[in-house]
Amino acid sequence: MPFKVTNYQYLLAKLAKVSSDDLSAHWSRYQCLIWERGTDRAGFGALNVNWNVGLKAHREAFALVKGTIPDGARVIQYCGNRRCFRPAHLFSVRNNLDFLQATILALADDLSIRWSEYPCLLWERGAFPQGYGAIHVDGTSRHVHVVAYELAVGPVPVGKEVCHRCDIRLCYRPIHLFAGTHIENMEDMMAKGRGNKAYGERAAGAKMSESEAREAIDMLNAGMTQIAIAARFGVTNGAISHIVNGRSWRSLRHLLKETK
Repeated sequence: MPFKVTNYQYLLAKLAKVSSDDLSAHWSRYQCLIWERGTDRAGFGALNVNWNVGLKAHREAFALVKGTIPDGARVIQYCGNRRCFRPAHLFSVRNNLDFLQATILALADDLSIRWSEYPCLLWERGAFPQGYGAIHVDGTSRHVHVVAYELAVGPVPVGKEVCHRCDIRLCYRPIHLFAGTHIENMEDMMAKGRGNKAYGERAAGAKMSESEAREAIDMLNAGMTQIAIAARFGVTNGAISHIVNGRSWRSLRHLLKETK
């Protein structure tokens, strides 16, 4: 009767064949090592026949080659293939920020190639109601694409915001992002045909012209009260309040000075 290789023996034999991998090299240098002995319900390679209980192949591979997995940490594949257990493709993370940093570090995008040659990298770990990826950093909820830009490129220039070339709000692939002014972002949106809503003077119920809205913002920046400005233009206090909180004339809100 032929000798039956157990899953664990299979794992050890496969790892022995890739033991010469340079773990300090970029992961993309090596092809995936695919687990071919069954998966659990989440699609990860399973060491145990029982789908409900058992070790995951990639976690055990990480522990055998890279060392003990920190308490509370997850082991994730750079390649995104849940059946892959090649140690060079594996990294451990404790939280979403660790995951974001490791994911960006793992990218090997050629900046000389057009951004559209690369697929979007979508954030699947929480989002704001507006559809942008959300991440908790130092006690504050932030937009994932902005944090990704800062990690890959550096601080966002003063007076600019991080925009999407791909127009996909959940995307955080740095090559799909650029820093531009709010107006540039709006112009980019309109040029791509996404400006299907009426803004500014064309908005239903607009009470002020753009020049009046700009003048009102100058007055706000100079310290005039909303009541006084409303009286100056013959509108309600609510109309000025809407400019301040972005409910109207959102395209001009970047002109408002921040108040402490």
